[in-house]
Amino acid sequence: MEMSGEAIKDFLQERRLGVLGINRKDGSPQLVPIWYLYDGEVIWMTSGKVASKVKNIKNDPQVTFCVDDKTPPYQGVVVYGAAEVVEENVQEMRLAIARRYLGGALGEAYVAQPRPRGAVLLKLNPESFYSWDYGFGD
Repeated sequence: MEMSGEAIKDFLQERRLGVLGINRKDGSPQLVPIWYLYDGEVIWMTSGKVASKVKNIKNDPQVTFCVDDKTPPYQGVVVYGAAEVVEENVQEMRLAIARRYLGGALGEAYVAQPRPRGAVLLKLNPESFYSWDYGFGD
């Protein structure tokens, strides 16, 4: 059974690991486990500035993003859309994402580590969703 729009938003706002699917230049897929933050409209992720995922998104911005629950009743959401590389307010969003996964002090320590080659944000603008919920419902 598919989830409602509100259930999809709630699911994406829970702390889970996402998998970002990107198209490589040769057409083969690149899958990247990644932390994210869903603000109710877009999905934010961070990356090193020179990472292959950044190069591949600049080449082909169409991506797929999957978040699923590994325990029964097995729920998940797949997001299809265009991603863009953003270079403004990177540290602020990196900190928000790190705090989401590690908590306050550990998140701050994680972001304080030097990134000699720099960091960028990946902004996924959802165009469509596919979801599943194998629960029994009400």
